[in-house]
Amino acid sequence: MGETGAVRKKKPVVLPERDVNKPFAVRADGSGYVTLAELQATPELSGKLVDFASLSYEKQADFTIARLEHAPKDFRIGIIGGGYMSRDEIIKEIREGSEFGRGFVRSEQLWIERVREKVSKGEYLVRGQVSESLR
Repeated sequence: MGETGAVRKKKPVVLPERDVNKPFAVRADGSGYVTLAELQATPELSGKLVDFASLSYEKQADFTIARLEHAPKDFRIGIIGGGYMSRDEIIKEIREGSEFGRGFVRSEQLWIERVREKVSKGEYLVRGQVSESLR
C-alpha cells in the first residue's frame, strides 16, 4: 500500500515471443495445435479446442513433445537430487511413458492452465507474431 492507502496494481508480465508461439492447445478437428498468439488474435478458436485432460496419454505426449521441440536445443531442467535432463532426454522419457515422462506431461498441462488463467485476468500479456509453422 502506498501513502494514500491505495493498493498498487502489479504490472502485467509480458510473455516472451518464444512462449506465445509454442503449441498451446489441441484443435478439436485434429488438424494440429493452436498457439497462444493465435488464440489472442482469433478468440473464436477457443471454442474449437479439445480439453487436454480428455486426450489419451499418447496424444498428450505428442502435444508436450511438440512444445519441447520449440525449446532451444540446449534446453534442460534441473531434477532435485538428480542433476539435469536435456530436451532430448525429456522427450525420450515422455515417449517411453516413464514416471518422469508422465509427470512432465502433467506439469505442462498445469502450466498451460495457469497461463490461460493469468492471461484471462490480464496478469500476463501476449505479444508477438502468429507463427506460420503451426498453421
